[in-house]
Amino acid sequence: MANLGTQVLKSISKQNRTYEYLSKWPVKLPKKVKVIKLFLASSDTPAHKHPGAKFFLIECIPQLKFSNPDNKINVLVEDRKKSNINIEMESGESHLIHISFLSRDDIKLKIEELCQQLEQKPQPSLD
Repeated sequence: MANLGTQVLKSISKQNRTYEYLSKWPVKLPKKVKVIKLFLASSDTPAHKHPGAKFFLIECIPQLKFSNPDNKINVLVEDRKKSNINIEMESGESHLIHISFLSRDDIKLKIEELCQQLEQKPQPSLD
């Protein structure tokens, strides 16, 4: 049986690996983002056969949520032909990113580019 010191070190090591993994993609969503919806094509469509959206869900959604704990992220699997991400703003504005046939890294890049555009875009006045 391992001693307590070894168990503590293993636990710390696992926590560090988890933190490192979750911190790998530190993208910050603009404050005006209300919700991100990831719509995945059902398993019987050709778009589902491309693994980019699936890998994005498994590998990147936890990182995105870790970096943006106050943002709501919904994942829906629907009977649709293409996978996409819909980013809804507090103003009611919506941005659609088509992700079918894209790699996980291409999806991340598209989200980063959209976040940069949204940060540069002037906020509408509430008058």
